[in-house]
Amino acid sequence: MVDANATKSELEQAQAQAQAQAQEMGQPDDRISRIDSVQVGNVDKPQGDGIYAEALAQYPTDDSIDPILEKKVRRKLDRLIIPVLGVCYFFYYVDKTTLSYAAIFGLKDDLKLRGDEYSWLSSSFYFGWLIWAIPSNLLMQRSPPGYYLAFNIFMWGALLMTQAAAKNFAGLLALRILSGAFEAIADPAFMLITSMYFTREEQPSRISAWYAFNGIGVAGGGLIGYAIGNIKGALQPWRYEFLVVGAFCSAWAIALVLLLPNSPRTIRGFSHDEKLIMIARMRRNQTGIEQRRINWGQIKEAYLDYKTWLFTLLGFVSNVPNGGISNFSTLVIQGLGFDTLHTALLGIPQGALVVIWIGLGALANKYMPPNSRTLVSAIFMIPTIAGALGFLLAPEDAYVGRLICL
Repeated sequence: MVDANATKSELEQAQAQAQAQAQEMGQPDDRISRIDSVQVGNVDKPQGDGIYAEALAQYPTDDSIDPILEKKVRRKLDRLIIPVLGVCYFFYYVDKTTLSYAAIFGLKDDLKLRGDEYSWLSSSFYFGWLIWAIPSNLLMQRSPPGYYLAFNIFMWGALLMTQAAAKNFAGLLALRILSGAFEAIADPAFMLITSMYFTREEQPSRISAWYAFNGIGVAGGGLIGYAIGNIKGALQPWRYEFLVVGAFCSAWAIALVLLLPNSPRTIRGFSHDEKLIMIARMRRNQTGIEQRRINWGQIKEAYLDYKTWLFTLLGFVSNVPNGGISNFSTLVIQGLGFDTLHTALLGIPQGALVVIWIGLGALANKYMPPNSRTLVSAIFMIPTIAGALGFLLAPEDAYVGRLICL
């Protein structure tokens, strides 16, 4: 709170500074209204929706935030945001691997895919991603992020269910491109939402927590595939794969509208004072909370920074094998001599290993010296490289060894 002994001019100066900071943290539509009354020793609440100015006026410095209350707010955010994003990431990965499970359940034979048509179905997903990634991010910036993410996840499920009705290669190809376009928002949305509620120091562990659901998605995809493989219905098993996963995905999107907040202003389950603490503590990030305008200067700075291109290269070399594993791992495992149902089940240990590896990476990031995250990433890629070499160089009849490498 503002010191009761402060002069009126000091109060006005503090309020002006709070308004300037609030405009950076808020969005253009939430600009702080003029404070109509000023009394020595007391700052009235700003008129209108001025929660950003109110937060910064009530907590003008980081030291003014009670650490016990801040810890309470952080724990409530952990219980609300992280599990929700985790389930979203679960569906994000299961959705991407549905095609690979459909392939072992007869999709290639039923649609009479020839030559490299299955490979094109795998690649076409990322064509849609590339085309729509930037426009989708621009739309998210101008939209309530929770609602926008929920809409896209609903479309993931809807398009999956539509793929169950595919009759030929061309129809499935078009639907795969659309699926990729709607999934392009996933990682940016998860990162944006995390940065809205957690400080820089808190973000790595929170990102690791919801990212670990990647591995749960790998294991869950195997369990779902095994269950679907036992369905004896009127449709081919691969069609049930698309229908079941798509239905659950769209149902989750509907629940997401109620569960995921759009901003600290509208978050449910927090008192007004807790919202003020939530907003004021984000000043440490120096990035703002809600920004609906594009800062072209920041874009230019990012493109001129060599580190941007190094991370682009890192993303490229790490995702080339990732795309292959996502779409072809089930076919490779089946090619090692396993039947369809056992192939599906073998996704479970792979998913468990992913969860463990992400957890170890989070611990390494926490205890390694500062500014060593890139080194941690490089070290944790070594087993992937070793596994690829082992699979390539192992004898063709070394089924168990090649499976471990995979």
